[in-house]
Amino acid sequence: MARQMGMEPEIQEVRVAPLFDRRGNMDYLNQHVNVLFPRSGPIHQIEGRMTPADMVLDFEPQAGSLVRGQRLSEAAVLARFYNNIAVEHLAAERKTQAYAYFKAAILADPRFSSSYANLAHLYRNAGLLPDAEKLLRQAIDFSDDPDVSIFKLQQLLVDQGRHLEAQTYDKLLHAKRSKDPYYWIGLGRQYLTEGSPKRAVSALEQAEALTNGFEEVHRWLAVAYWRVGQPVQANQQLALMADLKSDSGDIASLRIKFKSPPR
Repeated sequence: MARQMGMEPEIQEVRVAPLFDRRGNMDYLNQHVNVLFPRSGPIHQIEGRMTPADMVLDFEPQAGSLVRGQRLSEAAVLARFYNNIAVEHLAAERKTQAYAYFKAAILADPRFSSSYANLAHLYRNAGLLPDAEKLLRQAIDFSDDPDVSIFKLQQLLVDQGRHLEAQTYDKLLHAKRSKDPYYWIGLGRQYLTEGSPKRAVSALEQAEALTNGFEEVHRWLAVAYWRVGQPVQANQQLALMADLKSDSGDIASLRIKFKSPPR
C-alpha cells in the first residue's frame, strides 16, 4: 500500500528486550519487526535546514522499538513468514508440514538463524541428534545474538553426556549475558511481572550501567524503584527519560502514578 502511494517503506527488525511466551510445552521467543518510512515524519529544523524526520509504523510497539533497526530484504521477510508458519505446525504436532516450511525458510534466506535453530528442535525430538547439533552450530554462526542457540546446544551436549564440551558453552553464555544490556532488561521485566521488584531493581541497574541513552531502561527502572518504595529514585529516572526527549507520552502518566503508593 505504501509503495502504491509513492512512499519508500523499509521493513526492519528492531532489537528490543527479549520477550518469551510459554504455550503448553513450547517457549516462544518473539522478535520484533516494524515498518520504517524514511524522511516521512514531522519537519524539524536541524543546523538551519528544515529536515523531515523518520516515521515508524508499529502495530505492537514496545519500549525501545521506535528506533532504526536492521533493514530486511524481501527474502528475509519471506523467511520469517515461513518460519512462523512452521512453528505453528510444530506446535500442532504437524511435523511434516513444519519440516517443509522450515526448509522453505532456509531456502528463502540461508542466513536466517532462527530457521536452523527451530529445525534443530524438530530433529532433536525425532532423535536425530547429530543433525540437530549441526543445525544449532549453523544457527550460532549466522546469528548476531545467538544466546538461545548456544543454550540449546549446551542442553543437547549435556543430554549426550558430553559435559566437558557443555561447560565451554555454559561459560560462553554466562560471559555474553553479563555484558548484554538486553538480557538484564528482559530479566528486570520478568522480575516485575513475577512481583519481585527488588530483584528487578538489581537487574535493571546492571542494564543502566551498560547503556547510555536507553529510554526503556529508565522507564522500567523507574517502575521498579516505585514498587520498592523509592519515589525519589523513581522520579530521577523519569527526569533522565525527559532529558532524552522521549516522544512516548507516558512520562506525565508515570509521574501521576508515582504519587500514589505502590501496589
